[in-house]
Amino acid sequence: MNRTQIATLVVALASSSPVSATTLRVPEDFPTIQAAVDSAGPIDVVDVAPGTWSDAETRSVWNGGMYVNVRSVVFLKPGVTVRSRSGAEVTIIDLSLNPGPGFQTPVVYPGLQAGPATIQGFTVLGAGSGGGAISSLAAQKLIVRECIVRDIDTGGRAITVANGGGLEIYDTVVENVTLLGGTAIRAINGGSLKMIRTTIRDNSAGGLFSEVPTVIEDCSFIRNRTTQGGAGVVLSKTSEVRNCLFQENVSFEGVGAGLWVGLSPAVVEGCTFVRDSCGASGAAAGLLLSYTSGSSVVRNNTFVGCHSPAFPPSAFGVSNSVAEFSNNIVTGSTGAAALHNTGGTVTGGCNDYWNNEAGDFDAWAPFPTDFSADPLFCDPESDDYRLHSNSLCAPDQNPTCGQVGAWPVACGSVSIESLSWGRIKGAYR
Repeated sequence: MNRTQIATLVVALASSSPVSATTLRVPEDFPTIQAAVDSAGPIDVVDVAPGTWSDAETRSVWNGGMYVNVRSVVFLKPGVTVRSRSGAEVTIIDLSLNPGPGFQTPVVYPGLQAGPATIQGFTVLGAGSGGGAISSLAAQKLIVRECIVRDIDTGGRAITVANGGGLEIYDTVVENVTLLGGTAIRAINGGSLKMIRTTIRDNSAGGLFSEVPTVIEDCSFIRNRTTQGGAGVVLSKTSEVRNCLFQENVSFEGVGAGLWVGLSPAVVEGCTFVRDSCGASGAAAGLLLSYTSGSSVVRNNTFVGCHSPAFPPSAFGVSNSVAEFSNNIVTGSTGAAALHNTGGTVTGGCNDYWNNEAGDFDAWAPFPTDFSADPLFCDPESDDYRLHSNSLCAPDQNPTCGQVGAWPVACGSVSIESLSWGRIKGAYR
């Protein structure tokens, strides 16, 4: 190799070296969050000190075919992470302190962007009518981490994404959103949704509406309410829901208070449905599969105390859909019969039906390996639905079926099965 070749190789290697991120501090280096974002490049980090941040601007941004005026505290940029230095409890973005002209959304990812953007570790307040506290207008991924979005009573949503952009939410709390007839989180018009270790609670608008392919894991949907169906979650594209808690969600006039799956198939596995309920005209308070186009799987879930006052089912229903229903516990249902099938095809087995007030079945045929026995929860009065070692839902007591229900053995005379603390905490958020 001659000198010219060696020099060319050195230049090539130098040019391919990783580019390090720059940290832009607010307020040490820049007076406002937006000033730092405007100066940031891809992979840079905007590091925000504790405090309440309300400096806002109105900008003309692209929104699915047209420019609109948007007022925001943070206009995100592709590749840039905007994060708090000390966490959401002490770092607040509040647009209500500085309203002005335009569509009001405290954090926005404008259209016509070239990559993902991240917001991390803030409490976000002050969404305007029809807007989201965190909104994506871009056909690119928006990542939300460790945020708290709460107290939205102006007709806005907590998090909304449209125009083909994907949405990922991690370790976030969304609470007290009061948009009637809507939902706290909405994902529409293409893209995808992933939600991990997130709590959606006490929203009178309903919890989540998604018409994009969705993955939800280790999340909690608690005390959400709506006049329509799906107070906890509504899904209409191929979805996976695993290890989630649906507790005390109420659909006053609709169906599927905990989880309503329609049009496309879903896998629902390892979830707990506790005291979800419907109003006088509702049904399937826990989970409803409705007119799904493919085969769904409902496996290793625990349904406790779900209530439908007039129409079956109270816990789980199938309407014109194909599903496998296996290794589930259904107990303590009140009002109507626990399970119901209208025009669907259901296979499965190894389900435990116990102490359901109006009976286990309506238009439903049990499977040969189904059984009826007290599941022997460790402490149901405290909503601990892990199993006693003597339970017939425990693998050692029922080798034909293996694990039945969402929770492992955790009390009794045998050693306690290991369980992640994150999942235990998730049941009590």
